[in-house]
Amino acid sequence: MKKFLKKAVILSLGFGLAMSFASCHSHSDNGAALIDNKGEITPKHSINVTILDNDGKALNGTTLTFIPSKGAPTIANVSGNTWGREGLADGTYTIKVEKNKYKDATETYTLALTTETVDGEARKVAQNIEATIYLSASEKTAVFTIGASAQTSDEITIETTTQTEVNENGNEETVNSTEEGKEQQAAATVTVQAETPAVTGTVGDTNTDLGKMDQEIKDQGGKGIDDLQVTLTNITSLEDARAVAEVNRVVGARQTRATTSLPGGLELLAGVAVNAGPFKITMPAGLYFEVNIKLPDPATMNAVQLYYTIKGDQWYALNGSNANLAELGIAEVNRANNTINIKMSILQTMSFALFVPVTESAAQTSPEAVNAAPITAGAQGRTVTSMSYTVKSGVVVKNTINGPLTDFLRKIILRKYGTRAVKAAQNVLKSYPFSPAYQMHANGTLYLAGFQNVSVKTFSIGSSAAFETTEYGDAFVYPYEVYPEPEEPVNTHSGGSSTNR
Repeated sequence: MKKFLKKAVILSLGFGLAMSFASCHSHSDNGAALIDNKGEITPKHSINVTILDNDGKALNGTTLTFIPSKGAPTIANVSGNTWGREGLADGTYTIKVEKNKYKDATETYTLALTTETVDGEARKVAQNIEATIYLSASEKTAVFTIGASAQTSDEITIETTTQTEVNENGNEETVNSTEEGKEQQAAATVTVQAETPAVTGTVGDTNTDLGKMDQEIKDQGGKGIDDLQVTLTNITSLEDARAVAEVNRVVGARQTRATTSLPGGLELLAGVAVNAGPFKITMPAGLYFEVNIKLPDPATMNAVQLYYTIKGDQWYALNGSNANLAELGIAEVNRANNTINIKMSILQTMSFALFVPVTESAAQTSPEAVNAAPITAGAQGRTVTSMSYTVKSGVVVKNTINGPLTDFLRKIILRKYGTRAVKAAQNVLKSYPFSPAYQMHANGTLYLAGFQNVSVKTFSIGSSAAFETTEYGDAFVYPYEVYPEPEEPVNTHSGGSSTNR
């Protein structure tokens, strides 16, 4: 009787090789192209950019200037909202993106080869930069003149949110997963109003309030009261606030662009700059320059925190309990009827911003099985050079609470994950190579086993908005073969005889 024992044989490649292979893919997925160079090939870098507006929407029709540290710049009219350049040597490369009615955006990248060891062999690794560049719309402004005229006021409206989310192609579509969400699809806005009081007196009489203001401006290098023109400017990023400070020579430490967030999980909703030029003018006693920030609803009003900056390099919380309000020239900060009222007794260039605290949970990571079809060999065995397997790619974004700040939170998540944010995970076909080729046993079956890391997080703004993100990460696979062992030999006795005596 024949006996077959099925036996799982781990290939000599083993799990270690699988880990090395997975490591190689991890590098590739992070943008580094592995090239086996033995003095013959020099890897080249690449840069690919996606251009979005400040709300995270695709921005088409831009002009891009590519400026290498060596060589002449080139100018391209971008087709769609993506642009790329390959075959780049080590060096520094600057990309400037322009579009009518938008502020220019400039990013600089320094590329250099690195050396990594894979399977005991040193290999050169090039960088593949995948970047997102945001362009903000041109500022809206309102201009005020301080003088002896009657009290004047003006306002600007800052559009902040519309209810949208990202679909499987990385584009935006309306959030309508609940009836509540459908009702909240109207755009929310922040309206900022400023008021300047009439100042009595004449410029020629330095004993009057107006005359004192006139002299203050002259002492600070101006021509007099007619030289003071106050501009109310909307802000949609921290870079805007720093720019306002710099153009008015109120310059602090320059910060590089990294994120629109503050420590503690705060994210910028909207803001306004009072642009008074380089002057710092004390208002007459009892008179104030007022800024009113009107919010769309009580939930937003309760969620926001008010901050200020003068030099543009650091933000400070602003509330009625600040001990240094008088030094700032802020007489009062009041909240009522969905409006934040700021009374300024000293007029100077400074920015106010509304920040929203965003909570990010710890990641919950779990393995998910990798999908791979087995390979079966015939009676003659089979030579295998590679096996295909499927993994999932992308970050699935799903809103779980629809509220007044749903879209604001979604935009933050989109900026965090960029073009990887999708509505449904995408299947990606990959290949596990055998080097040298693997020779299967007769009637054997070759399997590819493994798992992929899946990480789940939640992002929330109190009870106003919440999202769950599912991110599909690295996959780890290893092969093994199951095959029948050869038939065991049968012991036989032939020839002669045996006689018991």
